[in-house]
Amino acid sequence: MRTREPITAMIPLLWLLVDNGQVLSIQDCPVPTSPVVRDIPLYALDMHTRLGGEAIRRLTKKNDVVRSCLDQYVPQNRWREAAYVAAFHVDAAPVGRRLIWDQSWQVEQFGVERDPTFGGVKPEGVDPLIQAILDNLEHLIRLRSEVLLQSRATTDPMVTSAERLNR
Repeated sequence: MRTREPITAMIPLLWLLVDNGQVLSIQDCPVPTSPVVRDIPLYALDMHTRLGGEAIRRLTKKNDVVRSCLDQYVPQNRWREAAYVAAFHVDAAPVGRRLIWDQSWQVEQFGVERDPTFGGVKPEGVDPLIQAILDNLEHLIRLRSEVLLQSRATTDPMVTSAERLNR
């Protein structure tokens, strides 16, 4: 409850699962590139920042494909949360190096399948919603760029990049 993120409580348990004498490896994975605007990689404008949340909300209002998918698989009062989580899985979740063990793929898939359901997505809608956002990632990138460039924080040279994200 203190961390507000259940995965942090799982890490010691996962390590016990992994550290049972099996062969572990580190795998380098390609991470998608992200455009940079005003020294800020646009993938950083995610659900944890005001500007990122605004861009994702605009996507749910302006993009017919994403809106249709949300309408089909998510109660309307949960669209924001569902879109936030799906956008995270599209371009914020990829990591450059992964610890690989015997069940790593299954654990990852379980997380990808379950995480959006906490955002209100019906289980059968997880893959279609993630795919809809992936197919419209360029639109999301344009919206992120717009909200960043429209933000007053980007015009103040005394504001750091980290402060800009949270304004």
